[in-house]
Amino acid sequence: MSELILDLSEGIQEIQKQKAKRVVIQLPEGLKVKSFEIVNEIQTQTGAQCIVLCDPVFGACDLAEYERNQLKADIILHFGHTQFVKKDFGKTIYIPLLYEIDSRVEEKLGNELVKKLQKEKIKTIGISGVIQFKPTIEFLKKYLTQQGLEIKTGKGKLTGEAQLLGCDALSVKSIENQVDCIVYVGDGNFHSLPIQFTLDKKIFALNPLNETIEELKGDKERYLRQRYGLIALAQRAQKFGILVSLKEGQYRIELALQLKKTIEQTGKQAYVFAADLILPEFFIGLDIDCFVCTACPRISIEDAKKWKKPLINGIELEMALGKRSMENYIFEELI
Repeated sequence: MSELILDLSEGIQEIQKQKAKRVVIQLPEGLKVKSFEIVNEIQTQTGAQCIVLCDPVFGACDLAEYERNQLKADIILHFGHTQFVKKDFGKTIYIPLLYEIDSRVEEKLGNELVKKLQKEKIKTIGISGVIQFKPTIEFLKKYLTQQGLEIKTGKGKLTGEAQLLGCDALSVKSIENQVDCIVYVGDGNFHSLPIQFTLDKKIFALNPLNETIEELKGDKERYLRQRYGLIALAQRAQKFGILVSLKEGQYRIELALQLKKTIEQTGKQAYVFAADLILPEFFIGLDIDCFVCTACPRISIEDAKKWKKPLINGIELEMALGKRSMENYIFEELI
């Protein structure tokens, strides 16, 4: 069993400290069902007006500063993530959401993990995962240490200890030469893909929600086959559309203009398109042979099949144009 810990105390204290009168609430999709509970608690405790944003939230890179100004609110309560954007707005309060996993489940997973590590004769382990499973990561660090194993953790560019993002794998890169394997704590494979491109070592994925531990095998190869197929299509393209996100943490206009210049130097056409939400239906009417995404890597990874034209990233564009070796594939990181 697992329970999502919803602690409003920090947000309430900040509202009271700043004497905020109007507050914007920014929630991930899975938490919108608790909108009434959150708003009622905040309004009761602080007297501040609360406005809930219903646009999707794609991460800590997706802040609602424009919306806050438009709604004349004093601060934003951004749920589900830790600070990511370098710029310190001072008006955005980050409230991470943490999963509290049943102690019996954690002990069972810890025991299973120890058996797997002992079977492989692994002594030194690096642990990293998504912020929502921080309590389980802390449990594993203590449990594995008690079993005589050595635990290492690192920090990302803009993340906390042992925290991993799909666009920031430094927490594992920084300990690469100190460990025999990596244990990734999380669900889904977007966040674990960077590890597979970063380390040539065993990687165990521990999912506290479905109570499984699996060695990651084949994901990297499957991903590369899909990407090389899109690169092959991009090699035949004559007209490129370069996509720029207007979200604060994904905005890379200089990269887009640089890619445009690179494309035009090969005698092909390139156009830059900007949008807050980069969804395929917004670009259907454009006569473009291939799209190049400069925003979140998740878009070109998870949404590529939704686009009727090839959707690649900047590194893959360099491969398609012959500017980078196909054997030198690097997993794109946003920061």
